[in-house]
Amino acid sequence: MDYRTVLTTCTYCGCGCGLYLEVLEGRVVGTIPCKTSPLNEGKLCIKGWNIHEFVHSPKRLTQPLMRKKRGA
Repeated sequence: MDYRTVLTTCTYCGCGCGLYLEVLEGRVVGTIPCKTSPLNEGKLCIKGWNIHEFVHSPKRLTQPLMRKKRGA
């Protein structure tokens, strides 16, 4: 069983809270706040606690959305 934690930054807002993603067998399965991060000091908002849930979602965007010009 391959389990590891990966230090990263939360992507929800511009604060940049530090967190660890729990990775089991190559899949992100959980989130742990980084206690040494000077910004969030071991705390996360509800969005940060659940950030791991969208990583493997089939609804996740895989390419940028492009605005098309309407009738010229």
